[in-house]
Amino acid sequence: MKPPCEIIVMELLPQLRAMLARNLLEADMSQTKVAEVLGITQGAVSQYSRSLRGAQSPLVKNKIVKGMVDKLTADILRGATQDKIMAKFCEICKEVRKRGLLCKRHKEVYPSLKECNICF
Repeated sequence: MKPPCEIIVMELLPQLRAMLARNLLEADMSQTKVAEVLGITQGAVSQYSRSLRGAQSPLVKNKIVKGMVDKLTADILRGATQDKIMAKFCEICKEVRKRGLLCKRHKEVYPSLKECNICF
């Protein structure tokens, strides 16, 4: 069995981190500070900034997801705590699942799940 969480861990979370890293860098936050806030290495931030990691997918181009990431970016820039950042990450994942945004990719990776509707 391959639960949706596998796609979230392998694809969605790195993509969300990349979006956040790029947003924060565009807001003039240093790579070191971005790494600290996101709990990743400065090297990962550098790779995200050059799109070498966390490649774009239709999932993260979704207006709802982008809006939630933009809101989280604003929260971080206002000094959100690690607890709040983590909670917002979880909200984004829940929203992606609830709206079925993960289903197409999940079924591409695991065709045997063509009748799956667990996220709804």
